[in-house]
Amino acid sequence: RLLPSQAPDYPRLDFGFFYQSAREVGGDYYDFIPFSSAQMGLAVADVSGKGLSSALLMASLQGLVRTNLAVRQGEVARFVTELNDSFYKLTANNRYATLFFAVVDACDLVLNYVNAGQNPPLLFRNGTSPEHDRSTTESLECGGLPVGLFERCQYRSERVLLHGGDVLVAYTDGVVEALNRQQEEFGEARLSDIVRSSLSLSATEICKRIAERLQAFVAEGPQWDDITLVVMKVKPE
Repeated sequence: RLLPSQAPDYPRLDFGFFYQSAREVGGDYYDFIPFSSAQMGLAVADVSGKGLSSALLMASLQGLVRTNLAVRQGEVARFVTELNDSFYKLTANNRYATLFFAVVDACDLVLNYVNAGQNPPLLFRNGTSPEHDRSTTESLECGGLPVGLFERCQYRSERVLLHGGDVLVAYTDGVVEALNRQQEEFGEARLSDIVRSSLSLSATEICKRIAERLQAFVAEGPQWDDITLVVMKVKPE
């Protein structure tokens, strides 16, 4: 119940999400944090390890994110820098978390993000901007090291302009590293192909299609890692 059960409601943004832990409790974390009618925080993270110890660290990470955000809405890099310092003090030397954190302005359609070692989210441009065509996919990599790994890390943020029809897909490694019976990984290329053929669908439908294709790929194989997927679509005007 620490994880959201409902997507946020913003007029220009559409959200979908999928979560499936490898065990009874997991270390993946996703969050939608409303600041105002115009701004929200979006987080996707993966705590190292599995099981109860990782779930407890995930809960600690969520608490740090939610208690520190109020004064850091416009300073994403500084926020993650301070989050790293706090999380470092809570963890053993071999424990850390990869984190993608973004502040989304739903009115101006601006995304300001930091990627702290997380699988880079994919931003699919859907052809409504003169700067991008339908084949453009951007990888959101700007940031730094995972949080909690080293003390006093510095992080960089990047500002991205969004346009009608754009689709952001954030995910943990349980998606792309899922294995089939032949020990082949699902991979980023398969994920991209599924999303690119589904850009006309809603965020929830895109999530559902990815989850179905992932399940069909894995078939009866065991799930080795938690799976988390968050999709944000900018509604066309």
